[in-house]
Amino acid sequence: MRIFNLSPVSSTQAALKLPIVHQGSSGSAVRVLQQLLNFKGFKLEVNGQFDLSTQGAVKNFQQIKGLAVNGIVDAQTWYHLSAGLLSVPPIGSEFDTEDPKSLNPC
Repeated sequence: MRIFNLSPVSSTQAALKLPIVHQGSSGSAVRVLQQLLNFKGFKLEVNGQFDLSTQGAVKNFQQIKGLAVNGIVDAQTWYHLSAGLLSVPPIGSEFDTEDPKSLNPC
């Protein structure tokens, strides 16, 4: 039996590979940002342009999460945007990986 040490990762480490984006930025990172904001309930056009609408949504999200409200998507903002996207049941939970029906709690 192998034992793995899964220590918590800081928000800086978790988003280390994601670029800092701000008004005027463009490209795939901004598209991902817009999609994450839409997943969190915002209604942005996913166009890859960090425009005023995107900046406003970022500032609103930062305020909701108690982050520095500056409209700049840094490691902390990326971390909070991505929180809750992947839910993995703990080892020994009620989910049985041998029974696919147990993986769908609905």
